[in-house]
Amino acid sequence: MTSSGTSLSPDLFMLKGKTFYDFLESEFSFEIKEIARLQGYSSARSLLHSHRHLLDFIRIKSNDPTLIFIKQLAAFHQNDDTWTVKAGIQYDAEQLMSAVNRLEEPETTSRSDGSILVSNDVLSRFPWLKNLIIFCQNSFSIEDRNDLNFLSSFIENLSNNLTKSPNRYRYSHEIEQFALILSILGRRQVYEYVRINLPGSLPSLTTLSTIFNQYREKFLEGEFRFDSMKSHFESMEVKYAFGAEDCTGVIRKVCYDSWSNSFVGFCPRLQNDGFPQLSSFVIESISDLEIAFETQSLSSLLNVCAIQPITSKGQHSSPFVLAAFGSDNKFETHHIIARWLKIFDESLKRGVRILGFSADCDSRYLRTMRLVTNFFASLPNIDLRQSPHVYKVDIPSSWKWFYFDPKQLFLVFQVIKDRVLYN
Repeated sequence: MTSSGTSLSPDLFMLKGKTFYDFLESEFSFEIKEIARLQGYSSARSLLHSHRHLLDFIRIKSNDPTLIFIKQLAAFHQNDDTWTVKAGIQYDAEQLMSAVNRLEEPETTSRSDGSILVSNDVLSRFPWLKNLIIFCQNSFSIEDRNDLNFLSSFIENLSNNLTKSPNRYRYSHEIEQFALILSILGRRQVYEYVRINLPGSLPSLTTLSTIFNQYREKFLEGEFRFDSMKSHFESMEVKYAFGAEDCTGVIRKVCYDSWSNSFVGFCPRLQNDGFPQLSSFVIESISDLEIAFETQSLSSLLNVCAIQPITSKGQHSSPFVLAAFGSDNKFETHHIIARWLKIFDESLKRGVRILGFSADCDSRYLRTMRLVTNFFASLPNIDLRQSPHVYKVDIPSSWKWFYFDPKQLFLVFQVIKDRVLYN
């Protein structure tokens, strides 16, 4: 490890490739060298101007052997399948980034004792600077005040950017997180209003979009995100939920998804379990794409499966999008039944009990509801009432007019516009 306040020679920006990696190993550690090599940082300049932090590789989910080797080298694998960077590696990475950033800072006029001379002209033009200096002089314990930690980081990041040209603005991890939250809570117009009136303080919307894409979970058409749902429910300490399924119209078009290397817009084929076939349209040539357009139907609807957590009083949570996939409205009742049962089973394996499902007035959904609840109809090869997970509904004996089998695996609701009817 290097000592605090490591100072590097400006000649570092002349090093590339193997000489740069050898320098990282000699000045810092073998792990830092391998982390830089893994992510393609072949020079200090590429490391300095990257939108990502040197240690962001720890959040990448991949079975690549090289990535796994580096993770095992530089981090601890925890029981919840997350990785925590070792303290020494974290320290070395911060020292490297801090030292490289200092090489880019402009020189200032200072005394031999290290103090900086500020002219009266500067103080008269910026009178707030004097108050800021007085505040800093009286706040040596600023790190002990949690309410000033972010303020200190914000001012530091802002002042660093104001000494550079706009195309060289850089933002700390804290500022990136603050910008993401501000854009979500305040929306685009509020975010742009704040950013324009505080130049150098927040990244542009283009940069913010790049940052957001690094953190957001990738959606794959037709993939049911049960593991993500489990993590979401565990974070809220919720074990019960209600499922919902509905379709909405979309523009019929085909797009290429670089992340999955497949074309999205063709209607995926439904399997026996009611789930769509993943990566159905990985097309390698123009001729294959032409054949797909001639033989495959385009999706005119987007089928969305959502899970609504059932929270305690006073606690609120939006529905969790479990899956989304294109549809041409050509599906049968048995697809819905199989899909609901699999969603129920997979959720139960992850500690989430689905109490029911809701859907619209489509005749196929209504028939599904009748069959799974045994409402004057029954499934030919399976009796859901024999499942060990059924619960009993206590129906008042005076309700002679109300027909409902007391044993149910889950409830069903029919949604009509803004009304919900019980079936």
